[in-house]
Amino acid sequence: MQVRVNRVKRLRDAGRSYKVLLDRETVAKVAGGKSTTFDAVPGEHRLQCSIDRATSAEVVFVAADAGLVFECEAGEGRLSARGDARHNRGAYLQLRQVP
Repeated sequence: MQVRVNRVKRLRDAGRSYKVLLDRETVAKVAGGKSTTFDAVPGEHRLQCSIDRATSAEVVFVAADAGLVFECEAGEGRLSARGDARHNRGAYLQLRQVP
């Protein structure tokens, strides 16, 4: 099954790629405003995006016959990027499934 991850273009982390992790293994990298596609075997999986030590929350999904699309972006919290990275790692990157 094909899984696509779109990365929303934001000023934060411009020029740097995010790693795409499937079941905690790097399967791809995606730059701002770009997308990447990879295969997932049928069954339950955990998807995350990461940069340096900041990682999005895990999104659990079940791979079946139809393809799935996810969107990853830099968090837009009240804290600065440096503050997010130190105090609220879950806010630094956001990952969600899109319909």
